[in-house]
Amino acid sequence: MPLCGWRSSPASKRVQYIYEEGDVTYLDILLKAKTIGDVINGNEYFQQLYEYDRKLITEYEKTKNDALGRKEVLEERQSELQSLKQEYGVREKKLRTMITKKRADESDFDRRLRAAKAEAGSQAEIIRKRTEEIRLLQKEEERKREEERRAEEKRRAEEERGAEEQNSGPGRIKSMGGSEFGRNVADYALQFIGNPYVWGGTSLTSGADCSGFVQSVYRHFGVSIPRTSAEQAGYGREIAYEEMEPGDLVCYPGHVAMYIGGGRIVHARSAKAGIRVDDNPAYRTIVSIRRPW
Repeated sequence: MPLCGWRSSPASKRVQYIYEEGDVTYLDILLKAKTIGDVINGNEYFQQLYEYDRKLITEYEKTKNDALGRKEVLEERQSELQSLKQEYGVREKKLRTMITKKRADESDFDRRLRAAKAEAGSQAEIIRKRTEEIRLLQKEEERKREEERRAEEKRRAEEERGAEEQNSGPGRIKSMGGSEFGRNVADYALQFIGNPYVWGGTSLTSGADCSGFVQSVYRHFGVSIPRTSAEQAGYGREIAYEEMEPGDLVCYPGHVAMYIGGGRIVHARSAKAGIRVDDNPAYRTIVSIRRPW
């Protein structure tokens, strides 16, 4: 094989040949030499070729090792990429699941929002109806109160008319219960119903005030009592409210009346009312109840 053929081969083929066929021996060169010059030249060339081949082999080994190292790196990176790909796949799956859930939540929220709006509208209508019912009830209550007020005014007016009719007819009202003397005193006082009230007066016919009225009535029966209501409130025997009898004096602050039985009193009430009969002896604060005889 000519040496020039070796030098013209590419380095990669040269290295491949040395690896596959083994190294060229010095014996091969001697056998192929024809002259001493060929031997010398072949020897020098052999040395150069040997060094060149060793260099190629070294570079090949280095390139191969580098390639193996890069392959390992590439394989590691490929493995990392595969792991990342799997990880990203898991994350993508989770993300898609999350997105699906969020969309479902949004859909459910929209549904609940619509339901809430519908419920709010329903409640608003209920409130409106209840408000209208309350307004009508209040109006009805006001109407009833007005009717009751008018009925009460009518009742009072009728009572006043009845009292005036009673007070205008002496002798039509009689005392009830108690002693005979007390009834006689009360019945005598009832004869002057309808007569006028005159402040400071003591006349049973022309006019008297409250204390003058009861003083004059008792004077008719020979019983002398003080002139003023304040003095009369401390005169005679004190009587409990539950033990009142006709003829007893019911004393108030600045006023006095005579009990006639049946829960009623006769008195010179005022300039407007005159001498009259009224129900409820406790229509004012009672100071004391006195029995003069």
